[in-house]
Amino acid sequence: FSVRQVAEACGLTEPAVIYHFKNKVGLLTAVLEHRDCEDMSRFAHQLGVEVDDVWEGKVWFGLRDICDALVRRNAGQPEIVRLYTVLQGEALEPHHPAYEYYRNRERRVLRILARAADLDGIVEPEREARVVLSMMDGIQLRWLHDPEHVDLIREWAAFADDRWR
Repeated sequence: FSVRQVAEACGLTEPAVIYHFKNKVGLLTAVLEHRDCEDMSRFAHQLGVEVDDVWEGKVWFGLRDICDALVRRNAGQPEIVRLYTVLQGEALEPHHPAYEYYRNRERRVLRILARAADLDGIVEPEREARVVLSMMDGIQLRWLHDPEHVDLIREWAAFADDRWR
């Protein structure tokens, strides 16, 4: 899509969109930030906690519960997951406009997952959080490449069942 198409769809001028988002990447990052807010709101509701508690890592749920909820949510929004994944790869370059967004988001997610792993009594919670996030990202990539043959929820459940027997 182009910034012009977005502007037209919103009833704005292209300069107005650029003023608010700086560029196309800024606009896409704003979409991801909005998705984060929506996801956290639904996630918190699903777990019966306050949204701020999730953002701040004040979770009282185990790693399996949190990851299962995240995978179910992502399975229902493949285009957003695809956008997130593509931008994440592009933002590996420190000069990329979304670099800080992804770096901060990953730190926040790892903190939440490590807290849950710690509550589960896992000996190395930070390491477990990295392994779990890496596996989740990998399964999602396989699913995005071949959604007809890769069932995201089933593949995640198989990994989790093997990992946390």
